[in-house]
Amino acid sequence: MTVHWKDDPNSLKQFCLINVETAPDPRWTTIICESQTNLLNAIKVNDIPFHSKHLNIPGCVAIDVRPCFMKLYSKAKKSSLAFYLNEWKYPGAYVFPPVKGLKNKRPVTRLDFALLYPSLIMTYNLSPDKIILFRKHAKSLKDSGKKLHEINFKFNNWDVLAWSIEYENQAEMKGLYAKVLEELLIRRNLLKKCLAILKDKKEELEKEISLAGARGEVITDDLSSEYSSISFNVACLDAKPLALKVYMNTFYGEAENSGSSFFLRALAGRVTSAGQWNIKLIADLVRSKGFGVKYGDTDSLYLVYPEGEDNGSSYLKMTYEEVLFPVVFTKKKKYYGISHRRVKIVKREQSKHFREVGKKVIDESMRLDNTRILHQIVKDVLKETINDISQIDLNEVIKTAVWKPDKNNKSVQRFISRMQDRYTREEVDAKRCIKKGLTPEPYLYEILEPGECFEYIVVENGSSDKIGDKMEYPEVVRRLGKKIDISYYLKTVVGLCALFINYDDIHQPSSEIVLEALKS
Repeated sequence: MTVHWKDDPNSLKQFCLINVETAPDPRWTTIICESQTNLLNAIKVNDIPFHSKHLNIPGCVAIDVRPCFMKLYSKAKKSSLAFYLNEWKYPGAYVFPPVKGLKNKRPVTRLDFALLYPSLIMTYNLSPDKIILFRKHAKSLKDSGKKLHEINFKFNNWDVLAWSIEYENQAEMKGLYAKVLEELLIRRNLLKKCLAILKDKKEELEKEISLAGARGEVITDDLSSEYSSISFNVACLDAKPLALKVYMNTFYGEAENSGSSFFLRALAGRVTSAGQWNIKLIADLVRSKGFGVKYGDTDSLYLVYPEGEDNGSSYLKMTYEEVLFPVVFTKKKKYYGISHRRVKIVKREQSKHFREVGKKVIDESMRLDNTRILHQIVKDVLKETINDISQIDLNEVIKTAVWKPDKNNKSVQRFISRMQDRYTREEVDAKRCIKKGLTPEPYLYEILEPGECFEYIVVENGSSDKIGDKMEYPEVVRRLGKKIDISYYLKTVVGLCALFINYDDIHQPSSEIVLEALKS
């Protein structure tokens, strides 16, 4: 039969009439008077007379599902389109039945998938422009060499079959949804990285304010103002990643919304079915490791660590320390990895530049997409450091030390001795100026108290190669324009980089060299 939509003289393409009580084919199309929506159902023309103000074309049949339901459902059940649509849904997210009751014997840990539904869309290239709904089209694509991912799930006990085109790690093969979501994910990760820096700064200020309060010191207006500004920026920036997360999840939300222009059941059904499969897979994995699953919903699991065996003693106890993954062991008592706490690879007295180089090697080696071996990473970081060393900022090379008179730290002891001599000279010069009625220059050098921490920079000294003779206060370097000893700082960086790779046998001394060293 010919069916027209509203007052449009152009006829609709195909239409099938069937008794609504029989199981429909999911590929059929229903035209509902007052709104045109693709639904997985079909209808028949009801013999109850009705009038549609939207269809006034002579010789054409007006179709409306509402009169049909007046016979199928009683008024108590709501003979409405909304009731009918609610009866026809595909399975949603999987929810594990909770183990009910109070859980206070052992901690319960929650594990979440990060952005599960957007990640599934990107993984399976689920996008309207990459989804194939017809078997014939799918076969022709397979014959042409395209790889297809099969979409198969139940909808009201009917098999829904479709395919998505795999992108095979080729950017040009990615669908629109995958491309947009990937770009949004990059932006979100960048925002979270900036947020982490601000949060660290806020935490440092909180500690500073707390310590000042504990010492009974007055918190300055500048410190309070800086803390307020940082707190405001953190609050503002914190909302942006959340907004992007909500936006990314909307791609699935609109795909499963039958009233949306972006509705696509094959896409939405594949996302939920893949989500079910993955969360069940993780549950099976952790159970095989002895963990107990107390509850789970959509993208998260609540786990209990497996019970340990009693060693027969109330004194010998193992306590949780840390988890490292990935991890690199360099030598005895020397290792690093991603932990729940910050990784410390260098001592506090090292310069900021030194710490940044070490952090760069660690960050590069710990990246999930890293394909370089550790040796290559160290070479690349070292090369980058050498290229940038001439533009280094003075504040980045400041080191710290503590003067302990009873400790045989030759460099520090030599530096302190020099500072005492120079302070004495300044004192003599100041007295001479005062006698002449002149205003003495402010002292550049100061005398430290035993146990006092101080800052210094290693500068060039043409008359001595000893570090103690090259150490200077940062203010002295600034005031007198002394040159940084670039060679010294590069040597320390090279030594740091060597720590990352000296575990390899190629860097170990030969047995002959070891024997000679032992003999001597």
